[in-house]
Amino acid sequence: PWLIQGASDLTSFECTNPLFRGHWFADSTDAAHLGRKPIAYDNLVRCKMWNKHSSCCNPSMEVPQQLAFDIRRSQFDQHVALLRAYLDDLNRIRASDVFTHASALE
Repeated sequence: PWLIQGASDLTSFECTNPLFRGHWFADSTDAAHLGRKPIAYDNLVRCKMWNKHSSCCNPSMEVPQQLAFDIRRSQFDQHVALLRAYLDDLNRIRASDVFTHASALE
């Protein structure tokens, strides 16, 4: 059954970005979530650009944001390490006797 809620109880469309569906507002407080409606905060660390501007980001989102940033940073570091190893291998091949003595057509 559907419940009809008053306009003031509805979550604003601005706070229902599909990229953050898992963090949309919910009445439960067991997980970090976006606000129901945009509100201005002045103590955001991970969403600094939204300090003093109305947004859906709120202090409860700071920990999940930091976790996501840390995971992404780790992924980038792994990609950089893989590319460096690949470049080292290419340079080793280029310095090898086989490569040095090969003709341009090979």
